[in-house]
Parts: sequence; structure tokens; C-alpha cells
Amino acid sequence: MLLDKNDSTLMFRKSSAYPRRHRSVFFMAATFCLILAGGYIAFRTSSLFRALGIDIEKPVEGEFVRGDAVSIRGSTEPNSRLTINGYEAFSGDDGRFDLELPMQKGFNILDIRAKNRLGKEARIVRRVVVE
Repeated sequence: MLLDKNDSTLMFRKSSAYPRRHRSVFFMAATFCLILAGGYIAFRTSSLFRALGIDIEKPVEGEFVRGDAVSIRGSTEPNSRLTINGYEAFSGDDGRFDLELPMQKGFNILDIRAKNRLGKEARIVRRVVVE
């Protein structure tokens, strides 16, 4: 505040339309919103930097299977494309998959690959014996 010598009234310095306390609240709110937006962006893009994982519950390595088909069950990222020995399938919305593939009698190799929408791929090889 300044004192005007001519009319002895108080004059206010007009550096801003808002008092100083309102400006600091605005900057705190803007900073909070920027931090919140940055956290949201980091959360949504975290899948870009994370490796694709695949977990096969069944069959286990070296399992003996009776019949002419092998049941394959596991999980990966939701809505990933699976390729198992040339057969294509997709994981569900929860990332789980369960399918049955015909196999020849004897020693078989299962080449299980999962590929997400970003092109990242995971691969697991399982050996089973069909009796």
C-alpha cells in the first residue's frame, strides 16, 4: 500500500486483480492437478515399459497325458493373442485362457506364445508325452 501525498488517501498497488492469498491457492491447485495428471499418465503408460508375462498352469513340463488332446490352461495380459503350435486363440478380459489341442501319440513340444496389442511377446516351451 502506498500513501498518495496529494490527497492523503491510501492507494493500492494493482499488480494483480486477485489478492496474493488467492493467487497462492490457485498455484497450489494447479500444481496438484499437474501432479495428478502426471501420475495418471504414468499409470496408463506403465504397460509400455513392463515385460509381457505368461503363466502356464497346465500342462506341467514333462507331463504324461492320456487321450489324443492336451488341455492348456494359464494366464497372461487381458486380450492378448495366443499362438500354440500354429493354433491361434485369445485370452479373456481377465487374461485367462483354457483350450484343448489335438496331439499325436508320443513326445510333443508345445510352443506357447502370447503377444499383446503393443507387439510385446512372451514365449514358453513345454514338453509333454501323449499316451
